[in-house]
Amino acid sequence: MSSTIDAGKPGTLDARSLVGTYRRFGLNGPPYSIEGVGQVTPDGKDVLLHIRVLTSQEEIDYPFMQALRDPQAD
Repeated sequence: MSSTIDAGKPGTLDARSLVGTYRRFGLNGPPYSIEGVGQVTPDGKDVLLHIRVLTSQEEIDYPFMQALRDPQAD
């Protein structure tokens, strides 16, 4: 399994670089922590991150490319 994604830009983005960071769903959504890196999506274009929603403690898999668009949590 590779956690490196070619985002169509020079260089690559490594999903592991987000592990241990906090983001939120959109500008006003709940914060979440990125706990680990999961599987590559079936189309090979993304990696799923294991995240924990801090307000509910729910653990879900979330697309890496979407996490990059979410703002960092304070």
